[in-house]
Amino acid sequence: MLEFSNGDRFAVFRLPGRKETVLYRSASNGPVELDAQDFHRDGYVVMPFRKEEKSYFIPADEQYINPLWRFFPSSEQRIRTMEKIDYLKMINAGIELLSSEFPKVILSRPLLVPAPPENTNVYYRRLCEYYPDAFVFFWHTPETGTWMGASPEPLIRELDSGRLETVALAGTRPWIKSNFTAWKEKEIEEQQLVVDYIGGILEGAVEGLKVGKAHTVHAGSVEHIQTRFSYNRMDYLYKLVNLLHPTPAVCGLPPMEAYRTISSLEPYDRSYYTGCSGPVGKEIHLYVTLRCMQMLKKEALIYVGGGITSASIPEKEWDETQWKARTLLSVL
Repeated sequence: MLEFSNGDRFAVFRLPGRKETVLYRSASNGPVELDAQDFHRDGYVVMPFRKEEKSYFIPADEQYINPLWRFFPSSEQRIRTMEKIDYLKMINAGIELLSSEFPKVILSRPLLVPAPPENTNVYYRRLCEYYPDAFVFFWHTPETGTWMGASPEPLIRELDSGRLETVALAGTRPWIKSNFTAWKEKEIEEQQLVVDYIGGILEGAVEGLKVGKAHTVHAGSVEHIQTRFSYNRMDYLYKLVNLLHPTPAVCGLPPMEAYRTISSLEPYDRSYYTGCSGPVGKEIHLYVTLRCMQMLKKEALIYVGGGITSASIPEKEWDETQWKARTLLSVL
């Protein structure tokens, strides 16, 4: 049994469709800030939403497959639940700022819920069981705190062929088994904005680009529209990550206008929510940090959000965040 304290730096993850859990433990006595060379050695990358904040690297000095481990977070959190009335006001304010030149912004809210101070390995194993097709992750460092989630969205991941893949993921509705109804125009347009933006970046930055067809994917209690881009692996991964992150799926379009709007309207710091994380080195599997929560001593801070366009209805946007929260509430 591996025992971890709040002074340790470690990451645990399970890739989509795989059985094994991998654990990386750093032997460093202090934080390792991320740089370009880290993408070429085994370890785990942790990047925040805001580029001006620090990114970290957890070196894989010790590596384990399917280990037994134990960890109890001890940090406290001052961020509290955003009430519905405040969330609706924020969405209305966001809609008023949109225009043909500024068609989309992603707005989010925090949800603080009780989480019994149990060995967090229990929560992690539940996520693996409930969401076999997601990237399930858990990391802790003294600098970032403790984060866990089940992300459906790869920023850059390695395929079995050795090529890399990025996806455009947008449009959300509740998942209902055997639901074959067509998507509404609002969700289709929202996803196409993301496709056009990511495609434009990749066309000028990669070789061998191939674009798949839009299709529906199931992610926990919701489903989305997804388009897949594949391309040849390259050496300048750090540069490509910074070109892609943050994507319109977590920020909006145009990115700088959306970024400023998020900063002015959201009454809290996203921190590592809508950042990206994942293992690098022999293989790269970076995922957008979605469907995630920050684990605290006796509580969990869940982060949920959605894409706002001129066609958005605030009450329905609230409902969407409620659906997304179920992914994590189900394991607590």
